[in-house]
Amino acid sequence: MGISPLYLYQLKAVLRSRHVAPIAVTMIALAMLIVPINAVLNHYDAVAAMVGKRVGSGAISVSVVGHGPPPPKPPAESLLVLCARGTIEVAGERRSVIVYAVSDPSLAEELGLMRIRASGGALIGRSLAGELQGANVARLEVGGVALELPIKGVVEGGGGVEYSVVIPWDVAASRGVEGLLVRVERGGRRPGPAYSIVKFTADQLREVFTAWAVPIYLLACLLSFLNSARLVADTLPYMRTLRAIGMPLRPMALSTFAGIAAVSAASAMAGMSAGVVATQVAAKVIYWLSGVVMYPHLELCDVARILALLCVPAAAGAAAALVMLLPRGLRGVG
Repeated sequence: MGISPLYLYQLKAVLRSRHVAPIAVTMIALAMLIVPINAVLNHYDAVAAMVGKRVGSGAISVSVVGHGPPPPKPPAESLLVLCARGTIEVAGERRSVIVYAVSDPSLAEELGLMRIRASGGALIGRSLAGELQGANVARLEVGGVALELPIKGVVEGGGGVEYSVVIPWDVAASRGVEGLLVRVERGGRRPGPAYSIVKFTADQLREVFTAWAVPIYLLACLLSFLNSARLVADTLPYMRTLRAIGMPLRPMALSTFAGIAAVSAASAMAGMSAGVVATQVAAKVIYWLSGVVMYPHLELCDVARILALLCVPAAAGAAAALVMLLPRGLRGVG
């Protein structure tokens, strides 16, 4: 048994109302306000996870040795890490990445920095591997040095290595790849300054996001209620006609609610997509202007949380408007 044409008529009347546009614009705008903060917060959380997972717990200590190419014969008693900014070719375009080289892969894994399971080539982060789409060669440019290395596998570690490349230490030393040299040793008791700065930034962003969540939630409820009330009032003539020819009140209300809910959910998804794109474009502009590398992104749980934050109050506002306005507007009909 198919859907009654009366229900489809009512749903079409809702979607054609001139008050659908304000509902869509409201949801898109609210989503674009929430997404950038959440995406940037995820970036700093990933960096903090990489820098501070072991440093913050006191398992290791980190100190800056200097800047330059790595020594061919690093000291055996400690781990040296070369950190450099470079680019990699992805689908014909140059993509900014962080390039690492470690003097002792087994010690790096023992200290919990990263897990290196192959040698003789480049290892890439999991997120970057998805963008390379099965490429066999990593074409890098680091500090003016062009490198073309076979891809041997994926590097595992904190969130900060998801968009990074690890190259062999001997290749970096022989080709003169310059970058920041860091010494990592056991026995650190206090988190280093890099971790403290990143952790403080992430905590501040989280506080800002939490402070904005409540007013945005209340604003979504208020705007949804007002827009839904206007939409219900705008479609009352259609509903009076359907009620007069025998359409029950409950299916009529459900059709109206379904239309409002569909518009709200679709608009929230569109707003989140636009917010992610705008944030990534802004990150690229910041990189071009200042050289600061950022990878703002949303996790699946973030998408679900933002949808709930926007759509639940929108649905509640729509339901309240229908309960308050429909019986009054259809009084004496049917």
